[in-house]
Amino acid sequence: MKCPNCGKDIKENGVNYCPRCGQSLEVGDSISRVTKIKIEYDEAKRNENGWGIAAIIFIICGLIGVPFIHLLGLPPLIIGLVCLAFALHYGEKAKKLKNQL
Repeated sequence: MKCPNCGKDIKENGVNYCPRCGQSLEVGDSISRVTKIKIEYDEAKRNENGWGIAAIIFIICGLIGVPFIHLLGLPPLIIGLVCLAFALHYGEKAKKLKNQL
């Protein structure tokens, strides 16, 4: 048996907890852990997509506004870059969560 949390091979039968990390080895507990990770992964992907769309919209608005009205184009560009940073953050979080599944 392998610990679902740390991956340690457990050779003893009838052990309820991992000797390395203390993770419960009960079937119901590991299912709820996987379900929790799946929910967090789905939320991270939604946030990544939402922030990415917002970034695209603000950056396009900023690029359209810069040539015509110089000062009005800068705030949307800055907001778009901030949104892009959030999208990248949630993308990394989703990638880490997917590796745990």
